[in-house]
Amino acid sequence: MTVFEVAELAWQLAEFAAPFIDPDTRTTVFTQLGAGEHTAAIQLALQWLSAVHEPLPPKLADRLDRWLDCYTGNPDERRLRSLVQANS
Repeated sequence: MTVFEVAELAWQLAEFAAPFIDPDTRTTVFTQLGAGEHTAAIQLALQWLSAVHEPLPPKLADRLDRWLDCYTGNPDERRLRSLVQANS
């Protein structure tokens, strides 16, 4: 997955999650996106969705799973994958 594809994925997740996130957290997510911190924005959005028990649309969950395949062996993979699974 290219950097541009990751950015697009992060923006899609943020737009989906925006109605479910409190205003301060939403500002943080979009600030992270604007700063190019896509992984941080994805993580924060997933954490919030998990806290409010909001399931991801299946296509978005599939894209996140494919993105996480690029993280195989990364120390963050297990945590991120569990967040995706918790919201799927």
